[in-house]
Amino acid sequence: MSDASMINIKYHAITKNGFIPPVIDTWENFKVAIILDKPTDHNLRNDCIHWLVHQPCYYVLTWGIDCELWEDWFDETLVMYNIEHEIKEKFVMTTSHQSDTANEFIDFVIRCATHPNIHLKNLLILHITNTANEKEILSKFTNYNNHKFI
Repeated sequence: MSDASMINIKYHAITKNGFIPPVIDTWENFKVAIILDKPTDHNLRNDCIHWLVHQPCYYVLTWGIDCELWEDWFDETLVMYNIEHEIKEKFVMTTSHQSDTANEFIDFVIRCATHPNIHLKNLLILHITNTANEKEILSKFTNYNNHKFI
């Protein structure tokens, strides 16, 4: 079981259609929780997922509107990346949480989303929304282990 206090957490909101990557220059081996509060167009989804495939991201968790589509798109993009680069397959865990409550999603992200081969010490929260809410979202994730539920 992971301890949220041992995880570095970064929040990045995407409020427009264009994808601007977050700054994570010094990060290694991270997982990403994608919170989808609004529908997205093909270009935003494609740009975001292509960026993730090229990062040291080893677990992708999606929740909200069209979350299963995002998971499937990531899986397909990763397969193509591995084929195009003729590399040994990059193994990335993916899950979508369409039926989960916010608490269930956060619980899974913090306590259950582990990789069998890599320690994931960083968490990127990508929030696809009309209005960024960094303070509230970060609070929900960082306070989870203190049983301060949403």
